[in-house]
Amino acid sequence: MWRQILSVIAGTIFLPTLLLADDSLWVQVEAQPSLLEAEDRARKYAERLPNVHAFSLGSGWYAIAVGPYTQDEIELEYQNLRTELEIPFDSFISTGDNFRQKIWSPGSQTAENTDVSGSANILSQAVEVTQGYDFSAIDRSKDETLDLALQSEAALDTSSKKDLQRALQWAGYYTSSIDGMFGTGTRNSMKQWQDANQFPQTGVLSTLQRDILLKQYDQILVESGIEKITDLQTGVIINLPMGVLEFSHYEPPLAHFKATDGGPQSAYVISQKGNKAALRALYRALQTLSILPPDGSRRLYETGFSITGQNSQITSVAEAFMSQGEIKGYILVWPSNDDTRSRRLFRNIKNSFETISGVLEPTAGTGALEEVDALFGLDLRQPLFSRSGIFATSDGHVITDASGLERCDEITIRPNYKAKILSPDEASGFAILAPESRLVPLSVAQFARAPLGLSDQVISAGYSYEGRLDFPSITQGTVDEMRGLDGSEDIIRLSIPAMKGDAGGPILNQAGAVSGLLLDASTGPRSLPQNVHLALKSQKIIDRLASLGIFVQSYSGQKPTEDVLLAKQARSITALVNCWKD
Repeated sequence: MWRQILSVIAGTIFLPTLLLADDSLWVQVEAQPSLLEAEDRARKYAERLPNVHAFSLGSGWYAIAVGPYTQDEIELEYQNLRTELEIPFDSFISTGDNFRQKIWSPGSQTAENTDVSGSANILSQAVEVTQGYDFSAIDRSKDETLDLALQSEAALDTSSKKDLQRALQWAGYYTSSIDGMFGTGTRNSMKQWQDANQFPQTGVLSTLQRDILLKQYDQILVESGIEKITDLQTGVIINLPMGVLEFSHYEPPLAHFKATDGGPQSAYVISQKGNKAALRALYRALQTLSILPPDGSRRLYETGFSITGQNSQITSVAEAFMSQGEIKGYILVWPSNDDTRSRRLFRNIKNSFETISGVLEPTAGTGALEEVDALFGLDLRQPLFSRSGIFATSDGHVITDASGLERCDEITIRPNYKAKILSPDEASGFAILAPESRLVPLSVAQFARAPLGLSDQVISAGYSYEGRLDFPSITQGTVDEMRGLDGSEDIIRLSIPAMKGDAGGPILNQAGAVSGLLLDASTGPRSLPQNVHLALKSQKIIDRLASLGIFVQSYSGQKPTEDVLLAKQARSITALVNCWKD
């Protein structure tokens, strides 16, 4: 506790004689570890003292302070308050440099800039986005020296450097690539900006200059109505574009903010209790949501994660941080055709994010039952279609029905392995999929060398319900004809009650070997009678794979396998193939 208090007051100066260089000085009387406690204490002080305010200090701490006072007033006011026992003995004089957002001031209970945004736990406060600068009012004497500017610049990460390049590009001074590398082009553009804004042309932006440039760059955010949101239920303070969003509801672990005009823009505050295992689980779960497209970066680290996603409709960013048994963060979803604004919003929100006491309880929200196709109150990302496949090699090669795969922008093998089509051959009726990352299947198929006979009993394994069930279903059938309806010798006709999701899955003989690959019955100009299905013979598959240098296991045994073992074997070699469309 004392370490926390010391860290909170580390940005203050105790000796009044050292404060004479500042025009706005404060008497800090308390620091509280929660927003509610700070507001309550501020109200009590305000009952007997004027000019009481409360400020966020970051890290979940809040200061109660009296002021501001001028240099001439501060020492006398400080001594009077101490003499009259109006403030604690350990109160001190502060520059207020470590004060962040003002969270309480006299009359703030009814202030116009504070409202209830659909929840008694959410307070909003307008955030001023600078639309211009009165440069005559800037105190250039407080600007850094060149050496200090270089030191502060060196501490910037690549993302921050790219933001500066984008701002210089927007201002018309930078024309090269956005790479975060400050070479000759970047330095020259900085000099041009400095000259236009009445600063010495050093080619290195100081902390003050970077702040001015980025605030100029953020002018476009005025239209979005940026507001500082304080959510007591999630324990988060964050800037959100409330000019286009409104609070909707809680669906743990998320607070939902939806578009006021029904558009795609939305925001979500993440808040839950949890450890590293919960952090990893949340990281994986969020990637199944439709609001986070798969095309983007993913990073999971010890105490947090970041996810970006983009498709033709939306651009999304999700970040979360774990501290002291709590996981908190945010998600912002924005239209893809508004890239200029979205980049600035992402940065503004990231820089504003702050945690306070409180975490969203699992029982918060409407209590509505979760839909099968929803998670956290949001739609799961849905494939264009799903079908079955057969694990053919220990390297994770999967064979499946080829029909319709040309419509896929992305193909995955469950759970989430991206795959590419090897040497597509529509004439063969099947496709060979290769995973883009290492995939080790539970088991691989053994392909039958001996052909099936008329009236032989077979089983199929497949994701009949297109992935809604976690495991493949088993279906029994019989061989009705040893050729296709068009006379093709590569096809067998089956009588089997298969479903659409079973297409691409294995047909096994009674010995447990794969005798064929079930084809999609819905393709072609005609609709087949119920339970009439076609399968591609295993020899055709073996020959095609061999022509590509892919060799599979074969089996010529005829001894029947027990039903339970046969079903287990069939399920273990069956894959779920998902086709995705942006």
